[in-house]
Amino acid sequence: MGLVRQMEWGLDQPQIVYIFGFLMSSSLSQRRDRISKDLENADKRRFVSEEARIHKLSQEKELCEGLDEFLKSFDKALTVFAKKYLPSDAKYMTVLQKLLGASIPYHKRASVISFLRNGEIEKAFDLTNPNE
Repeated sequence: MGLVRQMEWGLDQPQIVYIFGFLMSSSLSQRRDRISKDLENADKRRFVSEEARIHKLSQEKELCEGLDEFLKSFDKALTVFAKKYLPSDAKYMTVLQKLLGASIPYHKRASVISFLRNGEIEKAFDLTNPNE
């Protein structure tokens, strides 16, 4: 929430809606990927019984498929939302997403946020992508 305060955004701002959606999608994608990996390694896992194995793997497969289906729909809706309510600049979206993670060193975050607040997307992008 520090980003929200620093950017002086209200919780109803499109950027916040997008950020929370992006975080939710990322989190669910990671969960789906972990479950998928567990399914791939099912032969290395131990179960109480063959019946328990079949039941557990069936549950995991159903959950993985459900998450995959939901994420396709959710990500599509999030993309439509972003195109409608956020700047169309791909660099803006890249910077916004990077601000959510740890990919921007702490000492650069204040400058990146300042550039975004002032509409200087190119400068914010250059600071977050020094090799591009």
